[in-house]
Amino acid sequence: WTITTGNSDIKVSIIDSGVDTLHADLVQNLLPGHDAVSDSTDGYPTPAYDNDGHGTCCAGIVGAVQNNNLGISGIAPQCKLIPVRAFYYVLLQGASDPLPYSTSAAFADAIGWSWNVAQADILSNSWGLPPALISFLPGGMQPVNDAIATAHSMGRGGKGAALFFSSGNENDSVGPIWPASLANTIAVNASTMCDERKNPNDCSGENWWGGDHGLGLDFSAPGVKVTTTDMRGGFGFTSNDYTYTFN
Repeated sequence: WTITTGNSDIKVSIIDSGVDTLHADLVQNLLPGHDAVSDSTDGYPTPAYDNDGHGTCCAGIVGAVQNNNLGISGIAPQCKLIPVRAFYYVLLQGASDPLPYSTSAAFADAIGWSWNVAQADILSNSWGLPPALISFLPGGMQPVNDAIATAHSMGRGGKGAALFFSSGNENDSVGPIWPASLANTIAVNASTMCDERKNPNDCSGENWWGGDHGLGLDFSAPGVKVTTTDMRGGFGFTSNDYTYTFN
């Protein structure tokens, strides 16, 4: 923040499970959103499972309002946020936890709408698929790859949009998952509060996951037990408007 708190001319698209567009700590910084899953207009999450709060948490980390006597501040609180719903969660028969579900058409639409219609400068994507799951994506990778390539070359009036993607959480050393593995995306994995790569033996006590790393990783950034906005009320990960342990 001694360098910058962002700029109101910079627009960040949160391509995720949707954003709680009525959250008091976000609403001042929100621009009109988009639902690439069902083609509604605002990018609000489906409040079916706790995990549907994922996008609201990501939005708060980026751009929750600063100095408003509420909750938290995002790292770039002067920037504007665009909520884009690109996936939702489903509970498969026999599974204990819900999993995110989407199609290549929805992901491609979310990316294309973000740079072309909403004029986003930055596309934040906290999602991806490891190699073993890519074959299960309806529509395959190519429509998403094409949408990323177009955003990369034509976004920001031809300068190219910056596309950030999660490197993945499998603790794999062979490199980021797709689409973070693509050369025209920026791959980010998680570091801990002890300034180390998130791994099963780190200081966090969370031994069930680690940030994917290796060739193609571009950045590491704090991603463990982060305090951020959550869906209001009983929806999302907590029973209030904030969570203190988001990964």
